[in-house]
Formats: sequence, C-alpha cells, structure tokens
Amino acid sequence: MPAPMHGRFLEALTAIQPVARPVVTAATGTADDFAQMLGAVGTAMISSSQPTNDVESALLRLAIAYNRTNVVTVVLPTAVFVQTVVDGVAQTAMFPVEGAALRLDQTDAVQRMVDKILTADTPPEPAHVIAKLAKIATMPPRFNRVVALVGYMLMTVGFGMMVNTSASALPAYVGLGLLVGLIVMVGNRLPTLAVVLQVLTPFIVTIVCIKYLAEATGANPLVLLAPPLLLFLPGSALTIGAMELTDGQMIAGASRTVSGIAQLSLLSFGVVAGVAVAGELPHSHPGAPLGAWASWVGILAFSAGFALFSSAPRWSLPWIIVTLLAAHAMQVAIPVPDATWLSGFFGALVLVPVARVLALFKPAPPAVVTSYCGFQMLVPGATSFESLTAAASTGSASTTAAMQVVATFIAIALGMLVGSGLSRDLANFVHDLRRSPSTTVDPVDNTRLLAAKEIPAEIPGGPISTEPADGTFAGRWRRWRTLVVDDGSRIVDDAERIGHAVGQSGLGREVDKLTRGHGLTEPTGPDTVADDADTTDGPGPHTAD
Repeated sequence: MPAPMHGRFLEALTAIQPVARPVVTAATGTADDFAQMLGAVGTAMISSSQPTNDVESALLRLAIAYNRTNVVTVVLPTAVFVQTVVDGVAQTAMFPVEGAALRLDQTDAVQRMVDKILTADTPPEPAHVIAKLAKIATMPPRFNRVVALVGYMLMTVGFGMMVNTSASALPAYVGLGLLVGLIVMVGNRLPTLAVVLQVLTPFIVTIVCIKYLAEATGANPLVLLAPPLLLFLPGSALTIGAMELTDGQMIAGASRTVSGIAQLSLLSFGVVAGVAVAGELPHSHPGAPLGAWASWVGILAFSAGFALFSSAPRWSLPWIIVTLLAAHAMQVAIPVPDATWLSGFFGALVLVPVARVLALFKPAPPAVVTSYCGFQMLVPGATSFESLTAAASTGSASTTAAMQVVATFIAIALGMLVGSGLSRDLANFVHDLRRSPSTTVDPVDNTRLLAAKEIPAEIPGGPISTEPADGTFAGRWRRWRTLVVDDGSRIVDDAERIGHAVGQSGLGREVDKLTRGHGLTEPTGPDTVADDADTTDGPGPHTAD
C-alpha cells in the first residue's frame, strides 16, 4: 500500500540537504594567515547584515589588536579586499561574500568572537580564528523545521497585527504564514529557486488572497500580502543602504539600494501577474479593529516568531522584545498623522542606543542581533511594497507614493545614524568624566587609533583600561564604551599622550601624520627620536603610509 502523500512529501523534504556555506578563501592574489583572517571576519560580518562602515571599522581594530597597522581594507556588500605588507611587499587579496545570510545564532557567535579578540590581552592565532569561523558557518539551527514553520506563522500574525488590526484578518494571516513558511523552507534547501521564488511566491499568495480570502475577511488583498511576504521584503537592505549612503559609503550604499529596489520590483511583478490571473480586485469592507493593544501584542508574537524562525541565540528573546517595545513606544509617543513615514525615524532613533545599552548585560546578545530584528519591524520594505503594488495593480502610478517610499527608508536610516551618534556622545560624556582635569587640548577625530591597546594602561588618565573584560556590569560597560566609540572615532586627549602611545606601540609615521593633520604640537623628546628611528630605511618591517 503506498505511503500517504504527506509522508512522501516529508521524506522528499528531508532528502533535500541545504547547501553548506563555503569556507572563505582568497579568490585573487596571495595573502598570509592574518589577511585570510581579516577576509574571513569581514565576509562573516557582511553576511550578518552589518553596514560596510561598521565592518571596516572592526577590521581596523583587529589589525591594531594584532599590531599590524600597515593594513588597507575595502569592504563592499559582495566582497572584502585586504592589502597587507609582508617583508616590504604589498599583497592584496579579494574575499567574496558567498552563501546565504547568517542566522541570528551565527551572527551572535561571530560578533562575540570579534569582541573577545578585541578585549583579549593576547589575541588568538589567525588560523584559530579562521577555524572558528568555519565551525560557526556549519552550526546547525537551534530549532527543527516544524518549530521554524510555526515561528514564521507567528511572525506573520504579529506583523499583520502591527499593520492591520482587523480581527477578521487573523485567520488569513495564520494560513498565509504557514503557506509561505513552507515555500521558504523548500527554497532555502534549493538555492537555484531563490530568484524564481521572488516572483512565484507573491504570485501564488496574490491569487489565494483575491480568490479565497478577500471576501471572507473583507480586507484589501494588497494589505494582506505584506505580512506573509515579510522575509522577501528588502527592509534591511533598503535601510542599511540608506545608512551607508548617508555615511559616505557611496558604492556600497548605492549597490545595496539598487538591489533592494530590484527585489521590490520582482515582488511587485509577481503581484501584478497574480492580479492579472485572478481578476479584478474586490471591494474591501474590513471588520472592526482589535484596538490599540493589538500592535503591542503583535510585537510579542513577531518577536517570538522571528526568534524561532531565525534561530535566535539562547536567552535572547526577552532582550529582543524589550528592544522592539522601546522602538514601538517611541513611535506611539510621537505620532505624526499627516506623515506616517516619519514615525520610522523616531522608532529607529532609540533602536540603536537601547540595543547597545542592553548589550552591556551578560545574558544579552550583541547589539547587532537586536538591531537586525528592529530593521524588519520598522517596516520600510512593507510600506514600499504596498505602495508599489497598489500603483502597479490599479494602473495609477503616483509620484506621491514613490516619494513616500523613498522618505520611509531614508527616515529610518537617519534615525539609525542619529541613534548611533547619541550612543557615541554618551560614551564620550562618560569618558570626559573620567579624564584628567589638566587636559586642555581639543578633541581629535582619530580614525586610525581605533583600539584601546595602543594607549597603554599605565599612562595617567588613559581613556580605556586594557584589562580583560569581566562579567560584571562595570566590565560590560567598559567593553561597550570601547566598541561604541571605536565605531566612528575616539577622542585622543592631548599630544603628549599620543606621543607616548606612539613610542610604546610602534605606530610610527601614521600617527605622526595624524597629529600634524589636526594641528597638534609634535611631541619632542626620546619618543620622537624613537619614532624617527623606526621609520628609517633599513632591515626589518616598515610601517606603510
């Protein structure tokens, strides 16, 4: 007797094995172990959906942690370029970003490993770091496929409650979440179908919504589409791209933004094709809304579903919920009825500071984990998708709708940037409280002395201790302050301490050029002589400009 159909399907799904993420190797040029390590770390962080400027900053901090200041890095969304100088010869290697994006548990492991290297007295061997990254890339997900499917359904219901609080739409969200979640799980195991699913999934969902769900729920079928298609929406790509553009990363920001727009276009094409097949859109008559409490409950359901589907690290769910509730509370506290797109700015404004403050506590995940969940909740992709599909389906393209799409993700990106600036200002304020009262020199925007290690702890008034981070709140605070300030720039108190740091860390002419470029008095004395001696031609390694 033949096996039941569902049994055959489960057997077929089990037989399809996911494609393993490749271990990073240099594609062009030659590279030593240190360059290989930087390339592996850089590509892993890019796969964690981190902005290129943050990745480049982390790579420079790693270079100084390993006392390798003659390093040049170029970070793009699809590749990392690393140039090192070995025995006086410059070597350049390219490391492509391959494979699917990392899950939340993998992102957590990568970021914790980087933080541990930056706070260690003696950093581990580069080969050990590369092996650790390879192990992280092959980590199995925390939850099985059934739990992940339930998570996607919860994520759909929660997101639907945030954008459409009609009670009659909830059963539709449950069914659509299970349907799309199943399609996503099959697509993850068949990467060649990824592009096809970008069009096929909205095509199927549109037909189901128009033919079967619109009349039953009374909701606009285009509104029902966004929650189940959340994973296909390029919300994080558009937001990160806008952040990179406003931060001066033109190539990375433009390419990521164009990629997000192309992804939206594919989704919209699938919807338009579905409307053409299913027929005219029915008139909507939504039922009574659930009330103001629905959006708050929706955040809880969305957080739980996202944690299950994306395999969030252990004990991270409460911290994800707190972060998303804080962002949503800011949006509710400052309503803008005539410009709803502006609410994304206020939500993003508190997202980064809250995520980084919570990361101080030992059980909390790194800020990048909770921030990524916020990218999805702030709905830039959903707003853009609804506007584009509505204009395309009705044949009434609107300039106002297009401008609202652009304004939505720019507002969120600006909120993220301002929030990051507030985090740095807070760290600088704490640093000012601890610095020596005799300091009179203006702060210097130092983009090369990025780690705490180059200013020894024994210097009086040193800004950051080089003691290993402990599990106490004070230790976590020091770690967070170091990382936050180093993401953009770090204050150097006076020229004398810079000169002392140069003499003991061997940074050489590069720091000397920095101090002159900011108008600081060049330090004199034994340290200066030692620096000049280090930069003369002769045997041994040379510091590259």
